[in-house]
Amino acid sequence: MNTGEGILYCSVFKGQQVLSNSSSVNGNFLEFSLKVLESAGGASSHDKVTYTSGNYMLHYMRDGATVYLCVTDDEFQRSKAFLFLSDIRRRFIHYRKQSKTAEDVTFDSVISDQMVTGKSRYN
Repeated sequence: MNTGEGILYCSVFKGQQVLSNSSSVNGNFLEFSLKVLESAGGASSHDKVTYTSGNYMLHYMRDGATVYLCVTDDEFQRSKAFLFLSDIRRRFIHYRKQSKTAEDVTFDSVISDQMVTGKSRYN
């Protein structure tokens, strides 16, 4: 992995259900994320947690049953990861309010766009 890649993967979960996700590189980020969330099942409703694995860091924050998660390289600042996730949370809540039903929510492109702008904004 090249250093300085920043935000590599982002997803929004409700329980074990993936509501939205996007990745800027190939990898098994979804499977890794699901395993981490499964092992952290007892975390409180507003935790901000970071796990490190090799050259990657997985950051997530809970808002009730919804989890906002991103994977970054190991040089990415934790505080910036949570700023990014807070922005994703805000946009996701706004997007959900604008959609008529849960089926209308296709948030992947919004996350993907945020990952692109996030590379310049949060790096």
